Amino acid sequence: MSDPHTGSQTGGSPPASRRKTRTRTTTACTACRARRTRCDSQKPECGYCRIHGLKCQYEQSIPVPPNRVEAELMAIHERLDYIVGKLPYCTNYHW
Repeated sequence: MSDPHTGSQTGGSPPASRRKTRTRTTTACTACRARRTRCDSQKPECGYCRIHGLKCQYEQSIPVPPNRVEAELMAIHERLDYIVGKLPYCTNYHW
C-alpha cells in the first residue's frame, strides 16, 4: 500500500524498477531514414547496410537548438528585438 502524502510504499514488495531510457542516435543513414527505422549509426556503415550490402551514406545534419525551450526563447528574443526596433517610429496619439 502506498501513502498518498509521502509517495512511499509500505509492505513487503520492492519498489518498481525504472525503465531504462532509450538513447537516440543523432543521425540515421539515408537507407534507415527512408525505411523510417532505427539506425545504429555505426561508421563507415550501419548494421542494416552492412547486412544488406547497401552503400551507407550519412547526410550533413542541420544544426538545431538543443531543446525546445531554447528554440522558443530564441524566437521570443527575435520578436522582442523587432518590437524594440519599431519603438522609435511610434508616436503617442493618446495624450
